[in-house]
This record gives sequence, C-alpha cells and structure tokens, in this order.
Amino acid sequence: MANVDDLNEGVAELELGVWTSDELDKLEELSLCTVKEGNAIYPLWKDLLRHWFSRKNCEVYIVTPFMDPERLQDICSLMIEHSATAKLKLLFVRDQCHREFKIEKSIEWVKRKAIGKFSKPEDKKFIEEEKVFPNIKILKESIPKDYFHAKFIGSVIGEKAEVLVTSANFQGAHFNIPNLETVFYQDMTKQEFLDGMLKPFKKMANLPDTFFD
Repeated sequence: MANVDDLNEGVAELELGVWTSDELDKLEELSLCTVKEGNAIYPLWKDLLRHWFSRKNCEVYIVTPFMDPERLQDICSLMIEHSATAKLKLLFVRDQCHREFKIEKSIEWVKRKAIGKFSKPEDKKFIEEEKVFPNIKILKESIPKDYFHAKFIGSVIGEKAEVLVTSANFQGAHFNIPNLETVFYQDMTKQEFLDGMLKPFKKMANLPDTFFD
C-alpha cells in the first residue's frame, strides 16, 4: 500500500488546472486519518468527484449504506457537467437508504426525488437510462451475516487508484452540519483497491471473479 511520501507525490501530480493549491493542501492533510466536521468534508467529497468525473478513462466507485436525494442530485449534476468523460462504474447502496420524518425510504424513492430536479429530457435520459441509475447496485444484506456500513468514494485510472474514506453518511444529516467525522484520503494501486475495498462486497454484489482481474 502507498506510503505518505507516495501519496504526496500522487497529489502533486493532480492537474493544477482543476485543483487550487488550497485544495491540494487539504488532501495532503488527509493522508493521515483525522477528524473533521461533516460540513468541511462535504465540499471535498464533491470536489473529488468533480475532479474524477472530469478525467478521461477514470472509473468512479461510490459505496455507502445511506444516501439522500440531494447527494444523488450532486452526483447526477457533476456527471452532466462532465458528460463527455464521466464514468460511474458502480454505486453500492442499501435498499432502505434514507429516512425522512422517521419513515424508511428506499433507493427507488431517493432516485425519484433526485430526478425531479432535472427538467431537460436529455438530462433525464442521461441519468435514468445511460450513465447514472443503471450503475446503482443494491447490496443484498442478510442480518447479521452479510451487512455493510462502509462509506467511501474511489477512482481507478490505469493502474492507479485513489480513495476517500469517511465515517459520514452521504446525507445532509452528516454533511450539512458540524458533525465530527473521521476522514482519510489515500492513493494505492488498482489491484490494492479492487482487493481491499471492493472484493469484500463480492458476494453481496454478486460480482464475477473477472471483475477483480
């Protein structure tokens, strides 16, 4: 796994046209696991996704048990912004992934609410039929044997991978307030990412062995 020096070198290689020096400094700070307020993590979460979606041949992975309509709208908007390059490889989520007024809401409900923000037919088609919703995969849980609470976003380009791990749920209840959350950014090889971050979901996601080659 990459060490801190490798991470700093990797961060330095990011396109300065996309990242400001202040944003690069924030990523370097996260090379050691730390505690940040959720409303400070949220802009970084979006900036990383924006950067990854803007890069050609960059595959993006999003794993979270919980997601609200606003965060799914963020993902859709960023992908529309970079429609020529954006590639969401997989988004893993629970079926019951949100709660509103103490009522559990399914990912299908979240998708319906999220798509309501978009009025252009071409945007709706892009989201519903082409690039976003087809790549959302509900992980099949069976309590207590198969259950997940991991939350991270990651990208793979060539043989390199980057990942942002946080304790924050991808919801306003964690991202919009100064809720104290752990957060960690690291680069690694593609194989380390596939084996360490995605292979544990192989059974729940019904992924074939060839996925990890």
